[in-house]
Amino acid sequence: MSATDLRGVGELGKALSVDPHGIEPIPDGDRDSTAWQQFWIWFGANISPLQWVAGAIGPLLGLSLVQSIVIMVVGQAAGALIFGFFTLMGKRTGVSQLALGRMAFGRRGNNIPSIITGVITLSWIGLNTYVVLSLATYCLHKLGLPNNHTTEYSVAAVIMIIQLVIGTLGFYAIRTFEKWTVPVLGAVMAVMTVLAFSRGHIVWNHSTVHGSGLITAASKLMTAVGIGWGFSWAPWASDYSRFMRRELTEKSLYWASAIGTFIALIWLAVLGAAMASSSTGSDPAELVASLFGVMTIPALLVIWTAAWGVIVVIDFFVLNRGRADVPGLYASPATSRYGDIRWRSLAALLVGLVAGWAFEYGGVSLFQGPISRATNGVDFSWMASIVFGGLAYWLLCRSRPHLVTAPSPASGDGS
Repeated sequence: MSATDLRGVGELGKALSVDPHGIEPIPDGDRDSTAWQQFWIWFGANISPLQWVAGAIGPLLGLSLVQSIVIMVVGQAAGALIFGFFTLMGKRTGVSQLALGRMAFGRRGNNIPSIITGVITLSWIGLNTYVVLSLATYCLHKLGLPNNHTTEYSVAAVIMIIQLVIGTLGFYAIRTFEKWTVPVLGAVMAVMTVLAFSRGHIVWNHSTVHGSGLITAASKLMTAVGIGWGFSWAPWASDYSRFMRRELTEKSLYWASAIGTFIALIWLAVLGAAMASSSTGSDPAELVASLFGVMTIPALLVIWTAAWGVIVVIDFFVLNRGRADVPGLYASPATSRYGDIRWRSLAALLVGLVAGWAFEYGGVSLFQGPISRATNGVDFSWMASIVFGGLAYWLLCRSRPHLVTAPSPASGDGS
């Protein structure tokens, strides 16, 4: 079914049809998404058991529940507010996020960031699937099903099939799925929250780290659960906002996406932290070690996203004043204004990644940089990637930015 054939089709009909749109710009006639729908998409995308588990990191690192909540609120807010700017690119251009990367990295040069993002995405999907699988099999075992490989493989198959079907159908299926399932999940979360705070032995102010140890623990929590999650959605932000109706304001899109992301993330993180603060039956060292083993992928993801994202943001909003030559994004490498391979941009990306690694303190020695080691495990990887990657890009590329001095008709530059 073509994009034109979908016009006039009801919501359910669209959801059950394979989305015909590829990486080409979404035509105005097919852009029917509202700010409220964008809210549900991002709220639903961030309701994951993994956020619940990750929220426990603060208390397990020795931070009090109050300290953990403050750090997570600040970090999640910052990450969500940064993420919101990426959604504006999709509305202005109708183009997917990775295709927009061609502005900064060139027509073929953008293949390198795209491939790396694809590999990390597969790891991210595997991590989320593993956590959901573990929780699902545990619950089924409590309900009487045997805790064996047959149950585990069956649950895994169901989870993967659901993900595959919805992902194959595309945007309309995802939008409808989130619309009907997220309110139910929200109600379940509300019940869980009431039970956790009414029946659990919540400990609000108990902290076992002070001085430099407090700074180290706070920096790790900020990286892993604060900045990490909201910002990490940036490579897919425009994939959904490019369906946003033209007549709706950028302000409504920005706040719907940022707030939807923030509420889901902080809600589950606080719930996980509260439950961890009342847990005394586990070895903290073992739990921290196991959690940071799991957190290796998210830590890598935030470094990568920070280095890539700062380049994309500077190129789009600063150098090109929020404009894009949309046809130029799809022209051949030989004729596109964005060129073939922009080596300066790739060099700036490498600078950002190296800087992030130097300030990173991950769960394995490979991801423990020299500066972080020298500062007793303080982790400011995301900040180092943004500062050094952004500065390198500005210095290397401002003289040859391929500026778009006027919007093309397809760019829809404006609100």
